[in-house]
Amino acid sequence: MKAPRAAAPSVSRIGLAEVMAFGAGDMGFNIIWGLMLSYLAYFYTEISLLPVQMVGFMLMAARAASLVTDPVVGLWIDCRPVGRQAIPVLRAGIAPFMVLVALTFIPLPHMWPVGMRGLCAAMGYMALCVAYGVVNTAYGAMTSLISRDHDMRLRLATSRMVGATLGSLLVSITTLPMVDWLGHGNRQAGFALYMVVVACVVGGLLWLPSRFCHERVATDGGT
Repeated sequence: MKAPRAAAPSVSRIGLAEVMAFGAGDMGFNIIWGLMLSYLAYFYTEISLLPVQMVGFMLMAARAASLVTDPVVGLWIDCRPVGRQAIPVLRAGIAPFMVLVALTFIPLPHMWPVGMRGLCAAMGYMALCVAYGVVNTAYGAMTSLISRDHDMRLRLATSRMVGATLGSLLVSITTLPMVDWLGHGNRQAGFALYMVVVACVVGGLLWLPSRFCHERVATDGGT
């Protein structure tokens, strides 16, 4: 019979700062998720001038790819060493994720053939979805790795919900006004500048849980 695996050594007491840092991560993810749901199709059709059918197929294909990559990332995280299963993956994925967030909303030159613009947009969005899946899966796994205590996990989940709500609210209130302000009425330039700001903000929000949260629980898959 397999002996139960000991938990990773406790780093510190789980305080309010760690709980708030954890919630900041979901705020960052929901900023990006809200932008992709609400504005990406608009950006591709009205700013990048791609055909609607092409955009629809591109969005569907990228999400289908995520259905494959996300479970694979989850299995990989589960097999990583105890105490270093999720947080190092999150930390390593922040910078590439920030770059892809900014690149996805850069308008492509209209003089390019529509097929080339569509291919570049599809590759960029698919890469963003994969990067999002990697860092989001790592972040989601942290809930069960930070603490075994039911009440503490409930506090972490509540912090996530608060962060998610704030992220979605921020997107709905600020996006178009900030795009118009940064671009001085030119939404091509405005979106590009706004997404650079968003990438930096989201990177900072994701850095908080990667820096201030700790894995204390060993899983059966960890080595």
